[in-house]
Parts: sequence; C-alpha cells; structure tokens
Amino acid sequence: MWPRSPRITGRSRPTRLTLARQLKEEKALVAEAEAAKVNVQAQLAANEKALAGKEAQIAQLEKEEAARQARLAAEAEAGRRGPQKGGGRSGRQGSSRSKGQSRSGG
Repeated sequence: MWPRSPRITGRSRPTRLTLARQLKEEKALVAEAEAAKVNVQAQLAANEKALAGKEAQIAQLEKEEAARQARLAAEAEAGRRGPQKGGGRSGRQGSSRSKGQSRSGG
C-alpha cells in the first residue's frame, strides 16, 4: 500500500518556497528589532550623558550656594561682634565702589 499523501488528510506541507519566504520575513523582523534596539540604546546613552551633565551642574550650584551661605554667616557673625576699625562700619555698608574700581577712583 502507498503512504498517504498529506493532501488526502486535508493538510498540505509547506513548500520550500513558503518556508524560504517565512525565513526571509523572520530575518527581516529580527533585523528590524535589532535596529530598534540599537536606536533605544543610543537614546539611553544620550539621556545618561545629559543626566550626568545635569548632576554635575547641580553639584556645582550646591557648592556655590554652600560657599554663599558660609560667607553670609561670616558676615552676620562679624556684624554681631560690633564695629570694626575703619570708621565704625562693618561689612560692606557704605561702600559704593563696584568690583574692579580702586580706592584712587580708577
């Protein structure tokens, strides 16, 4: 007796052409997924670099603010101690010179 053909049972086996087409489609999907993965990784790297820059900026601002607070505390402490020599004025009160000007008016 002859073996039964798949067509007799109502099911057909995929042909080589169908399998080749499916393989090609799967390879295209894999390539597309890989390209998307590379794109996401590039975006992630850019975001991490931006975050590091912002963190450095925040650290610098915190350092500057701490120095400002320390200066203000020192000025306040100097004001509590009373007048210093130089006409009884403490700190920068009464000084109208801007940065860069000397006492000789230059």
